[in-house]
Amino acid sequence: MYKAMGERWAMLLMREVTFGTHRFGELHRALGIAPNVLTKRLNSLVDAGMLERHQYREDKPWFEYHLTKIAAELVPAWVMIARLADTHRSESPRELVHTRCGEPTNPVLTCSACHDPIAGDELAYAERGARTGTS
Repeated sequence: MYKAMGERWAMLLMREVTFGTHRFGELHRALGIAPNVLTKRLNSLVDAGMLERHQYREDKPWFEYHLTKIAAELVPAWVMIARLADTHRSESPRELVHTRCGEPTNPVLTCSACHDPIAGDELAYAERGARTGTS
């Protein structure tokens, strides 16, 4: 899995699939990636268990690509990466929309214990059960 994610175009492909681009032609148009490279990367991500391939035409071997359950756990990371990229571009062609309510959204990473937003400098590893914060 890790090797496939480190290949060129893999992160961008995963971002596109995460946010609703599922078909080969759509991915090709969205990223401008050469078709032979796109095929290789999609196959690599399928083999790594990050994407699932679903045939959507019976008369031709045309497929859609969807996140696996494992890859779906990475969605919060893709959201934060997309948000970072959009923040540092002067003109972002897209905005993130919450599909349930239809409104533009700016997701925030929050603590599951206290529900406060988490800044990048407020995280650390500790032994399980150890407390690192101040009370």
